[in-house]
Amino acid sequence: MKKLSIGVTIDYSEGYLLKNGNNQNADLLYDLLKKTKKYKVFKVIKLSEIRKNPTLKHKGFISNTEAIEKKLDIILCPGLSLQGDLYNKAIKNGIKLVDITYGNAYATLVQDLFSVYPEARYLHVNNTDKKVKWTSPHYDNQLELMACNLGVELSSIKVIPYLWKPKYLKMFFNNSIEHVRYENHAHKKSIAIYEPNLNYTKNLICPAYTILDYQKRIGFSKDEKIYFYGLSQELHNMDILYKFLNSFPSGLPRQFVVDNRRPIKQILEDSGTIISHQVHNSLNYTTLEALYLGLPIVHNSDHIKAGYHYDGFNVLEASKQLEAALNHQDSDLVAYREAADEEIWKYSPDNEKNISTYIKLIEELMDT
Repeated sequence: MKKLSIGVTIDYSEGYLLKNGNNQNADLLYDLLKKTKKYKVFKVIKLSEIRKNPTLKHKGFISNTEAIEKKLDIILCPGLSLQGDLYNKAIKNGIKLVDITYGNAYATLVQDLFSVYPEARYLHVNNTDKKVKWTSPHYDNQLELMACNLGVELSSIKVIPYLWKPKYLKMFFNNSIEHVRYENHAHKKSIAIYEPNLNYTKNLICPAYTILDYQKRIGFSKDEKIYFYGLSQELHNMDILYKFLNSFPSGLPRQFVVDNRRPIKQILEDSGTIISHQVHNSLNYTTLEALYLGLPIVHNSDHIKAGYHYDGFNVLEASKQLEAALNHQDSDLVAYREAADEEIWKYSPDNEKNISTYIKLIEELMDT
């Protein structure tokens, strides 16, 4: 029996796996499908990238135009979506197209509605009725919204397993990761807050108020630094941000380090404790990365229960969890590690439950 041919799109560029979580998820999906030995699997990238580096053809990469010419059975699109002529040619050639999104559709639409930029990328009704949509479990409450926005039937949107393993984290540290594990960390009580501050879903407001309550109750020692990462050119209210942080109790702002978004390697080396807050974005690589390293992470994920968990916007509860996290050395580190490993395994591409779910979805796709 002929094997199905499947392409997985990746937005290839220098350092593409280390800079983009979507590409990491795409790469893990490629690995998962390849290991089943049920399919012929290709990494699909832009034709321009193949032209710049022809040796990529020997590493499992093909161009998007070649994928269409080869008439692959399926093209899964977590990294690059086929648009315009490429989309029309793929449909004409009978290729099943699947858009995979790991982004928050509602947050993106809201951001575009209130954007200072004149053009909004997503705030319009699409017409992609020949596509199927797969999305992450933490967006399963947005399926009807996605269907209307994309112009597709609700039945064509499926929830897929979220995938993560420490493969790329090890790449960041060139496989010399032991010095950032909690037991060996040089800055156990320095704190990192690395929300990207792009919209309401992930920003520094709740972590900052968590810091404020902890300062009022207990106080930080002078050698404990608090890193606020995630500033960017898209953050237009910089003056308001600095006024907010400077309004903290006397002396505390001098312990703040306010910085742009930085590579995870730098963040994890500078800080051994992490505070995270999200709204409707409860599966994040950064949470799983911290758990893998045994670092105490204070977070409110609805899906990940390992770590120092608090609910919703409960910053006073988060402050108490921060107190426990800053005394992590006194807790049961073995139990923390076991809980973390159990959580991480849920998202592993080696987990048979995840593998069988993807196989089932592909079979369903070919039956339609």
